Amino acid sequence: MELAKRDPDGLERLRIQQINQLIESAPEHLKARLKGLQFQIDCKRRLHNKSPLGSCIEISRMMMDSLLSLNETLQSLYIDEGHTKPPHNNAMVLTFPKSNIASNAQ
Repeated sequence: MELAKRDPDGLERLRIQQINQLIESAPEHLKARLKGLQFQIDCKRRLHNKSPLGSCIEISRMMMDSLLSLNETLQSLYIDEGHTKPPHNNAMVLTFPKSNIASNAQ
């Protein structure tokens, strides 16, 4: 938040650098898909460049659409195997380490 107030252009450069670094560290077979997804996200951000909340809502909508599509696909695969309804297993929650983006921004 401090960097956004003090140096919005620097924050944007850091954002782009971190995204590019993540994409480049991905396996080769995923890079084109990740670049395409980032292109879609950047387009949503440009469409709502006056409203950060609008950008957030559109990107959240993209994620929800993708999740719903994945869920439908998984359910149809499960039913195609002869099951009458999808299993209801408990999910395991993963803990991720704190990001060092904040420390890079300072």
